[in-house]
Amino acid sequence: MLLLALVAAPPARAGIYVGIAGGYDCSNIDNCADSDLQDAAHVSVRGGFDFSTNDLIPGANFLKPGLMAGVEGYFNYSRPNLGRFVPGTTATAGDTTVTVDDFMLRANPDYQYGVTGRVGLKHRLGQVYGLGGYGWEPWVFRDSNVRISVQTGSGPVDRTEFNLAEQFEKLQLEGWHVGGGVLVTPTRNIGAFLEMRYSEMEGTLTSKGTLAGFSQTVKYDNQQVSVGLRFGL
Repeated sequence: MLLLALVAAPPARAGIYVGIAGGYDCSNIDNCADSDLQDAAHVSVRGGFDFSTNDLIPGANFLKPGLMAGVEGYFNYSRPNLGRFVPGTTATAGDTTVTVDDFMLRANPDYQYGVTGRVGLKHRLGQVYGLGGYGWEPWVFRDSNVRISVQTGSGPVDRTEFNLAEQFEKLQLEGWHVGGGVLVTPTRNIGAFLEMRYSEMEGTLTSKGTLAGFSQTVKYDNQQVSVGLRFGL
């Protein structure tokens, strides 16, 4: 009987979709306690592929749950973040010590992109799913004046002021993300979703000009909430 029910169950389905979303980010630089990143809004475009199985309970009148899996690519844009490093922050490279006297940073994670896998339960009215994947996020330093004191060994202290945009290379962060979401599909080809993601990224900040030779590992975490629409093709 079970075999006959499975044979009679609706066939598995697959589909391609595109989507748009917007939301809010809360961010932090993990390994710099004296930094502060403002929260930021984001917009994104997405596209992916879903595959759903036969119903898990053949013949059920309402629930008809099934399994779904999919792969999705995304491209996000965020507005600029502001970061402030409290005066007195120090960093050392060899026998050279750099002390920040005054530093206001304007940096922009120009965009984020990556790939996400999704697995969950599907229903004729939507999906509940978990997600995980990997992404990349290049940061660019904008006009940001900083005043520092530089001392090599026991030599004299050299105080200078410069623009960070002229001193630091672009910072490339990359790392993993996990989360989950709910998709509601009032029609077969249109859906609305609510999604939450947590990501951890890491990259190496390198310098040029006055600070040539200085580098530091940057560890960054982000909590993101998005709402959006997706359209089946």
